[in-house]
Amino acid sequence: MFYSHTADTDLSDSVRSVLRRIPATVVVVTSFVSGRPWGVTASSFTSVTLAPPVVSVCLFSHTAVIQAARLHGRVGISVLSADQVPVARAAALPGAPKFLELFSPEAEGLGETGMPHPAPDRRWDPHDGVAVPPAPSVHGALAHFDCAVSHLVTVGDHDVLFARVETVREATPALAPLLYCDRDFYRLPDDPIES
Repeated sequence: MFYSHTADTDLSDSVRSVLRRIPATVVVVTSFVSGRPWGVTASSFTSVTLAPPVVSVCLFSHTAVIQAARLHGRVGISVLSADQVPVARAAALPGAPKFLELFSPEAEGLGETGMPHPAPDRRWDPHDGVAVPPAPSVHGALAHFDCAVSHLVTVGDHDVLFARVETVREATPALAPLLYCDRDFYRLPDDPIES
C-alpha cells in the first residue's frame, strides 16, 4: 500500500522520511585545510561513470571540504569499513572542527607548520604553492579514491561534487562496508538474498 503526500504534511519531511530508510554507503570526503587533513562524513556517494571513472557526492555548500575543492581542485573519498563508526561520527559532528590527525596516515608526515613534508611519492612541493598533494585518506578504510574535481554544481544549499578518480587503494583482505540507515550505522548481513 502506498501513502501519498497530503496537504497536512510537509513534502520535505515526507521525502526525508523515505530517504532515511534507504541504506547508503558511508564515506569521508577529505582535503587539506590549513595544511592539515580534514574530512566530512557523507552518505550521498555514488558512481557516475567508469569511462572515465567519475564518482559524485553531495555536501553542504559551505563545508570546508567544498571550499578546499574549489581552491585546490582535489579531494579524497575514503569509503569506510564496518569497524569505522568512530571515524564517521567524528567527521559528522555539526559545527565541530573535523581535522583527521587521529585517523589519517598523512598526518604522520606533517611538519611544524602543519604542511606535509616533501616526499618522493608526493606531487606537491609546499614551497612553490602551485601543485596540490594527493588528498588525505582515512586509515583502515575499505577503499580510498584520490580525485581531481571535475564539476561542482550548486543545488539549493548543497553542492554536487563530481570527481574524476585518478588513483584508488583497496584494503586487503576485503573489508565489509559501513552502511547508514534510519539514523544509525549497520554492517551487511553475511548471507546474500538468493536469486
